Amino acid sequence: MAMNRLTVILALLLSASLLAAAVPNEAEARKSAPIIEYTNFDPNGRLLVLEREAQLAAAKAAAMRNPISRDMIIRIILRVSAEQGLDRALLLAMAKAESRLDPYAESPVGAQGVMQLMPETAKMFGCKNPFDVYQNVHGAGRYLTFLLKRYDGNVRLAVAAYNSGPAPVDRLRDVPPIGETQQYVAKVLRYIDEIRLELP
Repeated sequence: MAMNRLTVILALLLSASLLAAAVPNEAEARKSAPIIEYTNFDPNGRLLVLEREAQLAAAKAAAMRNPISRDMIIRIILRVSAEQGLDRALLLAMAKAESRLDPYAESPVGAQGVMQLMPETAKMFGCKNPFDVYQNVHGAGRYLTFLLKRYDGNVRLAVAAYNSGPAPVDRLRDVPPIGETQQYVAKVLRYIDEIRLELP
């Protein structure tokens, strides 16, 4: 009887030691457990993109609640032309070619506002709200000034680069053989002549 009781006790002690060996202590468990971090930072920047899209949508909605007249848009373009020393007929012609002076225009590729600035270009040239006409035209004017300096005052090349980006114009030192760009340049040059006849 005593032997059976001793056998049972030994068996229980052995089971307990085996269980303790199989289960790590709390400190070891923390070391071996996978680390899960919760953060609002998106490595791909998607959250920042969504936030920026929401801001722009709100800015556009606000602008549309207080619509601006075509005459005021023209006055702003003339003002920016004078401020930046640009040919007013050129800036007006580009606005007409880009959006037909629509301050809320958006293209399928992401260009925005009356001068159809791409988001990165807008940011680079100081336009935070592309649906604010003055900011949009001011940013476009600064970009156009940059392009005119880049191409030694050559309007055709500056206008082409505004449409296609500078890279293909730099490579060819001419209007690139891109159908859209060639049509755009021809349209802007035609509008310049027409606008000069209308301006006082």
